[in-house]
Amino acid sequence: MKINIQNKHISLEQIENWATDFEDVKTVSKIGKNKLKLKSNSYAACRVFLKKDKIYIARDFSTKANYRAFYLAILLLGILLPLAAFYIFWFPKIKRFSKSVFQNLKTRIEES
Repeated sequence: MKINIQNKHISLEQIENWATDFEDVKTVSKIGKNKLKLKSNSYAACRVFLKKDKIYIARDFSTKANYRAFYLAILLLGILLPLAAFYIFWFPKIKRFSKSVFQNLKTRIEES
């Protein structure tokens, strides 16, 4: 998902301050020069990338342990069972969280 921010001066610190006020976001951590990681619960998270004229939001697991568990399940059980479990149990919640972050950021940017 992307938000167009042409002709607006938005910094990563502004996005970080806005994200701490969002209702679903539990923790906000800076993971690079232009990247934030917003976590909701034990498995739902999203990454926010700030580019020149756009903000990108990518769905993500919240920890590296979740990645490792998913990849281990793929190695042990094959591709179909873990992928089906992912799309049935985890993906809807991760998608809902990233969509709420997208909507909240979009409204904050339109207000400013």
